Amino acid sequence: MVAPAGQSGIATAQQTPKVRTTATFTIDAPAGPLDVYQSAIRIAPGKFGITHTHPGHEAGVIVDGTMALYKDAKITPLKAGDTFSYPAGTIHAAGNQSAADTFFITSHLLPRGSVMATPMPVEGAPPGLPTSTERAFLSKFEVDKPPSGPLTVVQQVVDLPAGGSVPMHTHEGIVLVTVMDGELTVTDPSGAATVYKKGDKWMENIGDARAIKNASASSATAFIEMLLAKGASDKMKLL
Repeated sequence: MVAPAGQSGIATAQQTPKVRTTATFTIDAPAGPLDVYQSAIRIAPGKFGITHTHPGHEAGVIVDGTMALYKDAKITPLKAGDTFSYPAGTIHAAGNQSAADTFFITSHLLPRGSVMATPMPVEGAPPGLPTSTERAFLSKFEVDKPPSGPLTVVQQVVDLPAGGSVPMHTHEGIVLVTVMDGELTVTDPSGAATVYKKGDKWMENIGDARAIKNASASSATAFIEMLLAKGASDKMKLL
């Protein structure tokens, strides 16, 4: 359901998906099967997480508020729309030095079977606590055959209003979706339909055809991520 700006021919103007946030990264992902973890994290004012590392690449984008990113022995403020991306082994921590909550989405592309994170205390880093960050969700996807070579990773937060729909379509990449709010009905070419509610997830492999509808009375929101080979298009192909 990745819905790049400018995509036309999807329902009516009132029913089209609205891209709230989008970010694109080029990542040297680990070779072989991947465990991809998606999460949405909220940090209250004055809180800081612990410094840690990951065994694979992490990338994300700020959705609301301002995040204080500790990396390379310094703190960098990131506002809504700003992105962050760093390779395996990077020591970092996320915090909030503003007066309002900060909210961001992030993804970790890790070698299959590895631990997600390892605490890494650093002298001089802001004092942090594991409980300082609140996860809205944590979704794990087992990607057996990711595209080879450097990956283009596209992340979006997309809202689909009540009654909105996306016709049957395919993508040139692997699509990972977590429902952040509301519910979405996903239909395959055979007509089989599955309803995904808040916190549920699904994965589409390259070329899988799906149609998506919000049949509920309220808006739905999804974290959508696409893993693309170099040169592949991030645009959906309507069938």
